[in-house]
Amino acid sequence: MTAPARVNSGLPVGQAHCVPKGQAPGSPPSFVQDPDYGLGLEVCEMFGQRVFWHSGGIPGFNAFLFRFVAQEMDVALLTNTDNGVVPAFEPMLRAALHRGA
Repeated sequence: MTAPARVNSGLPVGQAHCVPKGQAPGSPPSFVQDPDYGLGLEVCEMFGQRVFWHSGGIPGFNAFLFRFVAQEMDVALLTNTDNGVVPAFEPMLRAALHRGA
């Protein structure tokens, strides 16, 4: 689930930029580098650390689970918001990463 999935051309999903017609996904926040997608999990780097993560939600609520691989640390964020990864998450993730080091 953590290996980047590939499209028919062989490119990783994150490089192929496959977007269904009519959808316009936003850009990841600045603290996310090399975003990609495995089989059910987002795969990227945050703050120079390898991270696997997934999100979900319903109107008015979002949930995120992050796995910082090298630190063997999981971080769960639950919010009452509809707008996905909000800027306020960056300091919370940095603080968790710093405490887990």
